[in-house]
Amino acid sequence: MKRSELVLGAIEAIYAAAVDPAAWDEALRELARALDATSAGLHVERGGVAVTQRWVGLDAGFVEPYRERYWKLDPWAAGARTLRHGDVGHGDRLVRRSVLERGEFYVDFSRAFEVDDLLAAAVERSRTTDAFVSVVGGPRRRFDDDDARALHQVVPHLRRALDIGERLRTFPFDEPPSLETWLMMSHGLTRAEARVAACVGRGMVPKEAAQTIGSSWNTVRFQLRQIYAKAQVNGQAELARLITRLELTR
Repeated sequence: MKRSELVLGAIEAIYAAAVDPAAWDEALRELARALDATSAGLHVERGGVAVTQRWVGLDAGFVEPYRERYWKLDPWAAGARTLRHGDVGHGDRLVRRSVLERGEFYVDFSRAFEVDDLLAAAVERSRTTDAFVSVVGGPRRRFDDDDARALHQVVPHLRRALDIGERLRTFPFDEPPSLETWLMMSHGLTRAEARVAACVGRGMVPKEAAQTIGSSWNTVRFQLRQIYAKAQVNGQAELARLITRLELTR
């Protein structure tokens, strides 16, 4: 399977997790798979206090010692905190290899668990929230710029998914929200664009959508360009796949 397809699968799994917290493990597994990594994790802090620290794929013997002691010595974590909102870092961007391999964290701890490289992204950096996603490379797996670009594609979707989850907890719905509402919340579509996206994503050709909505063909064609850009999809086939996923998980 092509990496682009794996990345799209990870994005779909992330949106599923937005409405079902139990699905985050599967979303992180899909992300690790897309980046040919051994594990992936999500770390969210509010007010300097960790509210979420979720990992999949790490050796069970790694997690407790890391939380108790080694997180303070982790140069990758320190490097990730230098990333700005939306940035992705790996290799020397996070910590020089020569510095990493001389440090206690690597020599006494991470090397024993074959945690050999890290790719990290700052999903959100604000006055109230810091959120990071990381993927871990195993023995001799070193991340490169292609990996960074792939993770960069995922970052805005992760940010939206976290926002959706927060909104749903803060503003609960008496009934499941409509597909149009989900599209507005998850991808920033206007109400008119969401109506067009729902019609086309469910199988209508654009001219049929225009007739159904009572709009002109030229208006719908312009709105579709806006929808594709906001949803980061390439054409009707990818839009249909996104709509199908949303309908299954909302």
